[in-house]
Amino acid sequence: SFHTFRTFVHTTFAFLFFFLPPTLRYSPPSDCFCAGLGRNEMALVRGTTSRLLSITRRSGWQKAEIGGCSFRSLHSLRVLFFGTDSFSLPVLQLINQYRNKPSRTHPSKPLIESVEVVCPGPRKRGRGRKPFACSVHEYAIEHQLGVIEVPEGVKSLKKWEESPVEKFEEGQFDIGVVVSFGFFIPPSYLTKMKLGALNVHPSMLPKYRGPAPIHHALLNGDKETGLSIIEVSPKAFDVGAIFHQEKLTIGETEMRSALTSRLRDTGANAIISTLLEYEERKNTAIVQENIEGCRAPKVEKEMAHIEFNATSSIETSRKYRALAEDFGGIKTVAEIPGKEALILKLTHLDLDLNNHSMPEDLEVCPPGSVLLQGKGPTSTLVIRTTDGCVRATKVRPHGRKEQSADGFVNGYLSAHPTRRRVEGGWVFEGVFR
Repeated sequence: SFHTFRTFVHTTFAFLFFFLPPTLRYSPPSDCFCAGLGRNEMALVRGTTSRLLSITRRSGWQKAEIGGCSFRSLHSLRVLFFGTDSFSLPVLQLINQYRNKPSRTHPSKPLIESVEVVCPGPRKRGRGRKPFACSVHEYAIEHQLGVIEVPEGVKSLKKWEESPVEKFEEGQFDIGVVVSFGFFIPPSYLTKMKLGALNVHPSMLPKYRGPAPIHHALLNGDKETGLSIIEVSPKAFDVGAIFHQEKLTIGETEMRSALTSRLRDTGANAIISTLLEYEERKNTAIVQENIEGCRAPKVEKEMAHIEFNATSSIETSRKYRALAEDFGGIKTVAEIPGKEALILKLTHLDLDLNNHSMPEDLEVCPPGSVLLQGKGPTSTLVIRTTDGCVRATKVRPHGRKEQSADGFVNGYLSAHPTRRRVEGGWVFEGVFR
C-alpha cells in the first residue's frame, strides 16, 4: 500500500542520513532510482531528500578531510595551548572565554570544549631564590585549567624524557595553539592533535622569521607590520602554511611595548576567527616553506649601544623605540677630561620628529656635542648626531640613579673645558662618542 511504501522510504532515508558518509548524504535521488514510480511516490522521495539536504546544510556537516578527520564533525574543540608570557596570555584568556560561547557552525555547542596548557613551571629568581611563575601559568592555575609544566632544566622538548605530552594518545586533542612559547614543537607532539597546531606570529611572514620580529620591524624603520596565523611545521620555526594575515600601521613614535600590545590583541581575535573559519582558511592557506624570507634573530644588549659620531637622528630614534624598554635605555659613552670614560644610558628621549632639526648653537659643533636647555625636571640635553639632533630628558650614569638633564650636567660636566654659555643654554663640545 502507499502507506507502507511511504514508511519504507522514510526509514530508508533516515538510515542513509545517519550512517552513510557525508558526501553520499547530499546525493539527490537519481532518475534511475525514480524510474517506474508514480507521481505521488516521486514527490515523496524528492521531498524527503530535500528535507534531509536542508537539515544537513543547516547543521554545517560538510566533507572536509583534514588531518584524518572532519573539522566540523568535531563540534567543540579540545585545545592544547602552548605559551609563556604576556603576549601569550590574552590569546589563552580569549580561548578560555569561548568555552562558554556557541560556535558559528554549531550554535548549540561552544567553540571550545576544553583547554589544557603547556608552559614553563615556576622558576627561582632573585636573591631569595623565590619561585616565579610566568603569566600563562598563573592564569591557568587560577582558572583551574590542566597544566603541564616544562621543568627548568629542559632545553628541548625532544630531549624531555618524562614529558607527559608524549604519553597522550594520538589525536587526544583536536588542535594546538602556540603563542610565544620558546620551544620547538616536535612531530611527536603534533600527532597528539588531530588537526595539528596553529601559531600566532607577529609579522607578515615570510618577513621576519625568528624570535624578535617586532624589534626588527622598528629597527628597520618599517611603516607597517602585521600578524600571521600559521600552521606549526614539524620541520622548522615559522615556515608553516599561512592561514590568515592582518596588517598594522606603525606609528612614527610608537614604542615596542605599544606595538606589541596591539599585535597581541589582534592575534587573540585572529586565532578565534581562524578556528571559526578553519576549513575555509585551511583550503586557501599559502605555502611559504620554500619562500625565502628575512630573519629576525634575538636582540642583544650590545645592539642598544649608540655612537653619536656615526649615528643619525633617525637611527637613534629607531634604536630607542625598539630596545630601550628591554635594556633600560640606549647606552652611550661620555668623554670627560681627567676622568675615566663614563658609561650611561639615555632613558627618556623626546620622539617628536620635528625636534630633530638642529639648534643654531650646535651647527658648528661635532657629533656628540651637547646643548643643555632649561632647568630642573623640564631640562633637556640636545645631542648632536651626524645629521641633526635628539633630545634626552633623563639619563642614568652606570651604577647611579636616573637623573634629569641638568642634574647630569651639574654632576659631570660643570668643569668641562669646552663649556660655554649661549643664548639657548650651555654648550659642551664632543661629550659623547
